[in-house]
Amino acid sequence: MNQESDMIVIPRSIALRAFLNLISGLPSVAALRMYEGSTR
Repeated sequence: MNQESDMIVIPRSIALRAFLNLISGLPSVAALRMYEGSTR
């Protein structure tokens, strides 16, 4: 493997994983905020 390709591929996979975590985490955060707002 080429070192330059590793420096491109690895950050891309990390960014993709963080992006997927953000997408999967947003609905739960929104639901939690709505739940907290309704209980107050």
